[in-house]
Amino acid sequence: MLDIYTPILEKEVAKEESLVRNWNDIKHEVQEVVEYRIYSSNKGWYKDAYEENLFYINEFYPTTSRDIDYLPQGILAEVFFLNACKQNRIHCKACTGDEDVRGADFKIVSKKERRFFDVSMNSDPEVFQQKIQGSKRYPTLFLPWVEQEKSNGRQYRSYASKYLESGVFNGREFLQRVITSGNYNSKCLKRALQEERRGKGCSYSQFSGCSEEYIEELDGVLRVLSSNLLGL
Repeated sequence: MLDIYTPILEKEVAKEESLVRNWNDIKHEVQEVVEYRIYSSNKGWYKDAYEENLFYINEFYPTTSRDIDYLPQGILAEVFFLNACKQNRIHCKACTGDEDVRGADFKIVSKKERRFFDVSMNSDPEVFQQKIQGSKRYPTLFLPWVEQEKSNGRQYRSYASKYLESGVFNGREFLQRVITSGNYNSKCLKRALQEERRGKGCSYSQFSGCSEEYIEELDGVLRVLSSNLLGL
């Protein structure tokens, strides 16, 4: 039985059209990154995983701005980070699929420097430890994903959900939060390393087990990112 026709208000039509238009902006960016990584990798299991992500992206059609939070959030956060760099004229590129397998999501180039690094949304203690430990590990920048903190009865909202609704993304503010978080982690990692060398109990247990080389690489990425953001 066909549904009974219900007139749609012009405001509702405009809102739906805006939702679709904003989603198409995000979709195009995600497709570019995912397809590039698929075609630049020789690993079958890696291609399969990204092709699954691409399937979800291609089949997705939002009816509300919150729907986007059901998609794989990691790749969305990467795309927003990349766009934040573009907004601020920072020369940042997605790494190839094979570079991604080795732990590098992006590379940032400034004058004579080129820095490879990983990004993550998950800063849980166990995941954080995995990111900072081990040899030859690229430094990790932890990306913010909640654009709006819960206060005065307002709900959490992801950057993707906010963009889907409004078509607005403040890339500068996003990068400033990335840098602030990175500088805090660097400071704690240095204190943990100092305590370990003194043989004392570590009050920064979450940050223990990191090498000096890792911290130097992290500081290098943060320095290049900060100087580019400031236009230095």
